[in-house]
Amino acid sequence: MQHGLGVLKKENRDGAAAWGMKWVLARTAVVRGPVGRCYPAAGDYIASGWHTMFSGRINPDFHLDREQIRAERVRMRADPRSLARPVVVLAGWRSPSVQGFSLADKLAPLTSGHRGDFTSVSYALAGDIESAARRARSVLEGRFRGASGEVDVVGISMGGLVARLLMAEDPPVGLRIRRLFTIATPHTGAGLARWVRPDRAARAMRPGSPLLARLDDRLAAEEFELICYAQLRDWWVGASRAHPPGRGSHWIDATSPIDRIFSHFTSPRRWPIVLDIARRLRGESPLARTASRPPGD
Repeated sequence: MQHGLGVLKKENRDGAAAWGMKWVLARTAVVRGPVGRCYPAAGDYIASGWHTMFSGRINPDFHLDREQIRAERVRMRADPRSLARPVVVLAGWRSPSVQGFSLADKLAPLTSGHRGDFTSVSYALAGDIESAARRARSVLEGRFRGASGEVDVVGISMGGLVARLLMAEDPPVGLRIRRLFTIATPHTGAGLARWVRPDRAARAMRPGSPLLARLDDRLAAEEFELICYAQLRDWWVGASRAHPPGRGSHWIDATSPIDRIFSHFTSPRRWPIVLDIARRLRGESPLARTASRPPGD
């Protein structure tokens, strides 16, 4: 005779495991200690990720299998296309320059084949989003000195907010954003910032912050096209927060164990997202169709 979880159906086993993990986390010193009064919410938050760990979700409007990914990579590399405009990659919060460089290095061979078409900007020492925006403005004015025209921007996490703030309040001289692609950007605030806010930038990314409200007030008047991407199981930001109010995102689920544990940080390297951005930069029809609200964080 079987006992315990073995007699339950899969969905019930997952639910029981999630409940059990929540119960344990809510009572351990690790959760009860530093976060004190917040530990019940922290238990819920972590348990929700545990519950979905066992079954992936497929977005019918944005799904590629391994063979499709491989075929797209081969096709794009064999047929480079000139870009309509330069591309700027803005890094995330406290991220070293390697984050932006890495994404630019992925996109270049899939598009024009010229790394010089891509400019990466990081601001690891910036303590607030305004300082990061000033840093981005300085780099772009130096890079495109004397030029006028449009750029496409890929914003990684906080980089998407940096781009929005840059264009809303202090745009580079002679330049404007034509398209803004954001990856795991906390447009409505980062879930983790409800509990952890080590600097002014993190405090500005808490849900309902004055800066986010200011950006939302300006968004309807902005001329750039905004395309948002998210990956589920993002305990840092939350996939449901990776698009502005009233909009949606092109979301995918994490597949590998590493992606499932570090979803927020692996989002910029996930091939479905990279390939969809590359197709749009090449002037081709996108892989992702209708943007929608993710089914969870």
